[in-house]
Amino acid sequence: MSRHDSEVTMGSSTDTPLLLAEDSSHIPLVDWDNIQIVEAHDEEGRIEVISEDQLYDILGLRSEDEITMMVEPPRMVERGGDTEGAAIPVSDAIPDEVVITYDKDHPKMDLGTMYPTMDEFRLAVRQFAINEEFELGIEKSDKERFRGFCKSSEDCPWRIVGRLQGDEKTIKVTLLVDRHDCISSSRVKTVTPSQKWVASKAVSIVRNDPNIGAKKLQKKLEDEYSVTISYDTVWWGREKALAVVYGKWEDSFEMLYRWKAEVLKRSPGSVVEIEFLEIDGNVYFHRFFCALKPCIDGYLEGYRTYLGIDSTALNGRWNGHLASATAVDGHNWMYPLAYGFIASEMEDNWTWFMNQLKKAIGDPPLLAVCTDACKGLENAVKNVFPNVDQRECFFHLMKNFVKRFQGFGKMYPAARAYREEVFTEHMTSIFKESNAVWDWLRQYHNLKWMRCVFNPEIKCDYITNNVAEVFNNWIRDIKDLPVAELADKVREMIMGLWRKRRKIGERLAAGRILPGIMVQLKANTRGLGHLKVVESANWSAEIWDNSNNCERHIVKLNQKTCTCLEWQHTGKPCNMSWPS
Repeated sequence: MSRHDSEVTMGSSTDTPLLLAEDSSHIPLVDWDNIQIVEAHDEEGRIEVISEDQLYDILGLRSEDEITMMVEPPRMVERGGDTEGAAIPVSDAIPDEVVITYDKDHPKMDLGTMYPTMDEFRLAVRQFAINEEFELGIEKSDKERFRGFCKSSEDCPWRIVGRLQGDEKTIKVTLLVDRHDCISSSRVKTVTPSQKWVASKAVSIVRNDPNIGAKKLQKKLEDEYSVTISYDTVWWGREKALAVVYGKWEDSFEMLYRWKAEVLKRSPGSVVEIEFLEIDGNVYFHRFFCALKPCIDGYLEGYRTYLGIDSTALNGRWNGHLASATAVDGHNWMYPLAYGFIASEMEDNWTWFMNQLKKAIGDPPLLAVCTDACKGLENAVKNVFPNVDQRECFFHLMKNFVKRFQGFGKMYPAARAYREEVFTEHMTSIFKESNAVWDWLRQYHNLKWMRCVFNPEIKCDYITNNVAEVFNNWIRDIKDLPVAELADKVREMIMGLWRKRRKIGERLAAGRILPGIMVQLKANTRGLGHLKVVESANWSAEIWDNSNNCERHIVKLNQKTCTCLEWQHTGKPCNMSWPS
């Protein structure tokens, strides 16, 4: 966890930091022996590792965050003796400066009322009409004048006129007939809520929830302001609000260069690359890669050399993909190492992405990479990292398998077998039923999808690429953002993730096995009555399995090995090792 201490927030300075690091020496360690963690099982019947959100709650850290949010910041108290006669205030106000403020949700329309600009005056008049429940009609509207009337009834006398003042900025209400002879327009579909009005109200909403859809926004505005708005008006208003908050899509691609410069300034050592294409004299965004320095350092210095590579389609106006390289930490939690944007899942794009990843982490002598059934990505991994332990997601393999073959249930135990002889036994029975299975696997799925051929030094026995799917699920609600905002939002989410894990790490006692792993290990000590121990030396024994398997295995505690091979692959003692 300490490797994440080097992160730097955007907008801060490495020379003059805005915030000092917290002193963690006063933080009390947790008595893990008295912490109760509820056990859950995965599809193989093994104890699942507790999630970081669950552990964050168990430790009471979320409650501490909520209390901190509610605590009023301390007031500045001036220290010293008598200052009488020494305090001479200095004002920075400009003489005769006009400062106009008003309540945008409840604007006043009195004769002589001033507004900063014509655009703000138009929105204020519309909001006034919505609040007063009448339909606004516009007789004239230009840069200098606005004349409005009530169109709820032909005989309604309500009128308003706003004129540009001598400063050529402010607008003043110069005429107001403040009387109505019409009925309420509440909940009647009108043109009063315009696209600009919707945009003005939606800005704060989309800033907090950029993924909100037009339908949900329509209901929210109608319920809050008691109006009926057409779907098209809301949709275009939402687009205008997104442009205000995140800028125009066209500008977002150019903003990536500024974003890159800021990241490299605040977090030196990060790898950020951008590529554009020039076609017929026009420049188009092509691809982007980012690996933040804290992510690189943490991976190289403390994490297993296993990566899941995948991409997920983006939902915004740019129909590209968000690619990612994801690792696994000591808790078996998802560890985001790098991410990027590519136009498509072509081999050329994947090769570029993997080359940028190689810049970040080098060419480790020991590395396993798991991918889905994407030939372009498989070839890219092979070309850039030729010595890698290249794996394929078994889940995606089986999705293709069941389309061609039926009734082969032994594929799952074959893939999960740690020993080659067990794998061969299951696969032989499958090949007896259909020789076509062998030809199909050899032609289309010739990567490592079975545990028995995994490199045990990796200490990761995953047969699926679920670690990448976890990342895709983590960022699913932000995939429609403009590219510059999307890049920064992922950075922000990573920074928040590191903060949460650092706070958890501060409660861990040095030199002890992680609590989530201890839950797994303790659970493995139960239900071992079918095992018989034949002792040998102090550190070794022969274990007889008297269940239906009728197997014998040799456990050597000092070498942390067992002939079942599970201990070697996972780095955690297997069931056979506990009786010894």
